[in-house]
Order: sequence, then structure tokens, then C-alpha cells
Amino acid sequence: MTAVDREQAAMWVGFRRSALSNLSVVFRTLDPDVVAAVAHDLRTRDHVYLAGERAAHHLAQYVQFVANTVSPAFRIVHLDGDTFVEDVVDMTDRDALVCLSATSSPGALVRVAELARERDALVIAIADGSASKLAGISDRLLTVPRQGPSFFDSHVAVLAVVETLIGFVALAAGPAGRDRINRIEADRQMLERSQEHVTDDD
Repeated sequence: MTAVDREQAAMWVGFRRSALSNLSVVFRTLDPDVVAAVAHDLRTRDHVYLAGERAAHHLAQYVQFVANTVSPAFRIVHLDGDTFVEDVVDMTDRDALVCLSATSSPGALVRVAELARERDALVIAIADGSASKLAGISDRLLTVPRQGPSFFDSHVAVLAVVETLIGFVALAAGPAGRDRINRIEADRQMLERSQEHVTDDD
């Protein structure tokens, strides 16, 4: 085995260890009743705004993509250059803001959370610890570890939490949620068949 092979083998072990450790910590320390209560809060809101800073912005987009299958209430907040002002102009006390933190001291994410608090919207933070500035602003804090063996943070545990939240939201949506999911899937299949016909005609 070459030196490069040994480094890759060590990295493989490091990623496996950190992923399993983060998942173990999050499912051991988070109370499922608390996660279910957060999911209930989200389901009962008119709109759910999703904000993630830096790499977590892409997680927010993923959450919106999956959650919109269950409910059209989920909206993305774009934090670049304070453009979030336009995204949250209609936010009220009947809405919620979910903050996905990628840093211990996020800037724009804190500002949009403070704005949400001023409007009496529910603020939920998914962050890596109580030291986060979001902890003092949020109504609910879900602490999720992000330790990784390389130069970037691991989002494995964050992804597990948000997918569980979406699953709980879908479960609570009942028949109406399942009907929406089925209608979306039927539309997707119809569009795929239409595309196949177009390809065959060509």
C-alpha cells in the first residue's frame, strides 16, 4: 500500500467515524417529542421560511424541494447581500422561520431571525450548539453536531434531522398530504410519458 493509499484509507475511516458519531449523537440527544412538536408547529403555520447561510443554503433548498411535495407553504430566503428583505416582506405572526446554521456566528441569518422575532413569527434554529447566536433568538433550538475529518463541516446529522422533520410533517398532514403527494407523482409520470412521446416522434 502506497502512502497515498494509506492516506485515503485513513480518510475513509475518519469520514465513517464522524458520520456515524454525529448521527448517533443527534438521535441520542434530541427528544423525538420535541422534533414532533416542531413539525406540528411548522404544519400549522401559513408559511414556513427556510434560511441557510453559506453551505446550509443548499440544505434549505433541498428541504423546500422535498417539503413542497407535502405542502406549498415552504419558501426559500436568500441571504446574499441582504436580499432577504424582499423574501420576507410578507412574514407575519402566522408564519415560521427555520434557520439552518453553518457557522457559530452567522451574520445575515441572525438578522433575518431578529426580523422574524420582531414580527412575532416562530423561529426555529438548527445549529451546532447553545453557543450559537441563534440560540438566544430562537423559540426552539435543535442542536446538531457538524464535526468532520476534513476542511469542511459535516451536514450528515443536519440532513437526518430535517428529513425526520419533513417525515413528521407529512405524517401529520394525513390523507390531504398523501393526496397531494400522489397528485404530484401522477403529474410527474404524465410529463415523463409526454417527453417520451416527443423523443419517439423525433
